[in-house]
Amino acid sequence: MFWLQVNSTYQDRIFQAIIDRTITDSMTDIAKIEAIVEKTHVLMGPPRKTFMLPPKDKNGNYIKGFKDLQLHSADVALIGGYACYMHAQVAGMLLQKAGFEFRNFAMKKEGHDSLSHHVGQVLYKGKYIVIDPLFNQMFVKPDGDYASAEEVHENWLYYKQQVGNKLLFKEYDKPHYYPTDFYREYYDYTPYDYTPQFRNGIWSEPPKRTLTTMVLGFKDNHSLGTQMELNRYLFWQVKLTKIYILVLLIFIISIMLYYVGRKKFLTVSKK
Repeated sequence: MFWLQVNSTYQDRIFQAIIDRTITDSMTDIAKIEAIVEKTHVLMGPPRKTFMLPPKDKNGNYIKGFKDLQLHSADVALIGGYACYMHAQVAGMLLQKAGFEFRNFAMKKEGHDSLSHHVGQVLYKGKYIVIDPLFNQMFVKPDGDYASAEEVHENWLYYKQQVGNKLLFKEYDKPHYYPTDFYREYYDYTPYDYTPQFRNGIWSEPPKRTLTTMVLGFKDNHSLGTQMELNRYLFWQVKLTKIYILVLLIFIISIMLYYVGRKKFLTVSKK
């Protein structure tokens, strides 16, 4: 638990330092969001997008270690980020440090449920607008406002023309790096089921206050779930704490049963 907290604190310091050097109090909220999306795109851009790829086995599958599989927190994504999910993790943590409410979103490739593209959503003016830090992408409506995932999905023919319009590394716009043509053809923001809590573009259950959220200071289970996706150290702290409490309760009950049984045994023996 101590080691997890040390890592979590160090992660917080890294992302706070990036925010302090990226935005200022004089900037508007939308300017802050744009700056954070672009900063993520720059920090995690070429050549590391392919340079940091894990090695592959003989079947072409990535070989990932324990930390990459179980402790893939936002700081790990920042160091070795190469995929869309890692970009979303980093952008999400930065947005939260800047005071914005972030949530995950993934969309499926048309006709291929196993292939997904992870983006993110940030609360702005009462609605969640979509961001895609991998492409430095935000979608602009005809009236100049930014679009939500639902709005993009409903009018993909219009919005797909904007894919890659703010890509800073256009010389890397090829299938191995930023496949904008592939993006336009197959991804229309159809929600993809990729977490137990998030199904078909909506949370599987309404937001609610639980004992865990109250103890940890989160407003509901949705915000806690998002935070644990970004901060895997927190995820394991919560999980280990629950296991510890369960084991402690079992131990206490076992002791109580032992003494009750021992007392009855001694009573019977005396008789």
